[in-house]
Amino acid sequence: MPFQAHIRTTARCFAAALCWVLGTTAPGELIPRCGFHPELFLEGMYRPTALSADAAGYLYIAAGLGDWSSRPVHRADREGALVASDPIPDPDGIAATAAGRVLVAGATKISEVDFPSGDVSYFAGCFGNLSSIAIDDTGTVYVGDNNGTVFRVTPDCGGEVIGHTPHGTDAVLAGPDAIYFGDYKSQIYRWQEGQVTTFTEDLDGVHGMAFARGGPFGDNMFVVDGAAKHIREVDESGAVTEWGSFTVGPDDNPVGIAFTDSATMHISSPEGGMVWKVQPSYLELVGEVRVGATVSLVLHDFRDHAFCIVIGRQEAEHEVVGYGLLRVDWNSRDMAIEDVVTESNHYSVELTIPDYPCLAGQTVYVQAVVQCDADANTGFVTNRLSAVIEP
Repeated sequence: MPFQAHIRTTARCFAAALCWVLGTTAPGELIPRCGFHPELFLEGMYRPTALSADAAGYLYIAAGLGDWSSRPVHRADREGALVASDPIPDPDGIAATAAGRVLVAGATKISEVDFPSGDVSYFAGCFGNLSSIAIDDTGTVYVGDNNGTVFRVTPDCGGEVIGHTPHGTDAVLAGPDAIYFGDYKSQIYRWQEGQVTTFTEDLDGVHGMAFARGGPFGDNMFVVDGAAKHIREVDESGAVTEWGSFTVGPDDNPVGIAFTDSATMHISSPEGGMVWKVQPSYLELVGEVRVGATVSLVLHDFRDHAFCIVIGRQEAEHEVVGYGLLRVDWNSRDMAIEDVVTESNHYSVELTIPDYPCLAGQTVYVQAVVQCDADANTGFVTNRLSAVIEP
């Protein structure tokens, strides 16, 4: 990956921001929000569509095409090792509980799959052309079909109708206190206490939904807006923001989404036969702030973003600004930047704090910054080191 160094000098003595840019985004991939990186998790699969995950970190993958042909669903471990089930008619929707109970919606019935054996048994039937499935915390099962009807499954043949979508229901999601179902071409609806309301609008096609599991992704809903080739984040009020985009082929829309833990998102790409994994990148500062000491900046799985080491004073909780204490001279290496060390897409840069009289008695901060948008000059701040330089 190419490496390019940039330097910004904002004052004569100690206003330093040492910045680099790593790589460029290649076309034909998933492009997440700044601070996260994608990598190919599975490839060569037969049209992976719906995804689900359990608490142990297993990913479950369906492959429904709407053609009623029988094919297996798969379980993938964290390393991508696959276990296949027995064939299921048109396995279009898949849902897993935290404990690993797996139900598959396909054709006119719901099947239960035992892993790792892959054995399939009948769970419920008497439906139309099923497209999606969800299981809430009480074990109640919900399904949607291609006609736009959403059912709460009951012991009777079929189930209780709880809602409808205008163009077909491609995704059903069980939340902590509500059931969400997405229209194939537009919005998301919420069923709560027996009432259906519109949760979001102005989407192009809800193909998959999942709640994040805390950590760097937060705990909001994430939606695969497939026709628009976007990943959207939806907060509890229904407000939608763009989280990522998808650039693989004009006919390949992302479909499934699932979180296997608090730091791992998966997205499926049917036409490409791929499942992507998205995880947070992060910066780590290691060292001691004193004259002659070396501070190391380690970039873990960072791609396609500018990053900086900023040295200066703290003006706000998340801001360190250079204030005229150190002049950076790249040519004479007043601040020594050692060679970049690359190993498994981890980068390490070292910075030696020089012996300048104007540092004495000052509180000096060293902070790492990732620049998300060069034009808007926006970014996020990672951890920070600070100390008073002794006279």
